[in-house]
Amino acid sequence: MTIYLNQLAREWISAKVPGATAKMPFNQLKREYYISVVGEVSPGTTLPELERRWLAAYIINKGGTPTPGGDLPAGWTDIVIQIGVVPSKYVNQNKILFYLNALQNEPSISPSASLSPSASASPSA
Repeated sequence: MTIYLNQLAREWISAKVPGATAKMPFNQLKREYYISVVGEVSPGTTLPELERRWLAAYIINKGGTPTPGGDLPAGWTDIVIQIGVVPSKYVNQNKILFYLNALQNEPSISPSASLSPSASASPSA
């Protein structure tokens, strides 16, 4: 079975956003979750900027230090290292590694039956 990045990310983020529904646009879910972690931002703050701030906050909250001036690829590498997993040189693979690990190891989230460790991970959507 193939696991897709957007499937993993949506499942994990949906579990973190109160009132999330399957019909909510994914970008809206991400924006709501990132803002809940990083705090209020100006209305023009882009989703990539919110993601970058969330990555830094997550790493700091786990006791790590994000790459200074880090961009999104560096942030995803840092976050995978922070959870104790060997990072990939590919950003989407690092995202998959993070979400799979988080879904399997966070007690408040029950991964769906389709997310078994033996499933192959694909960065395609």
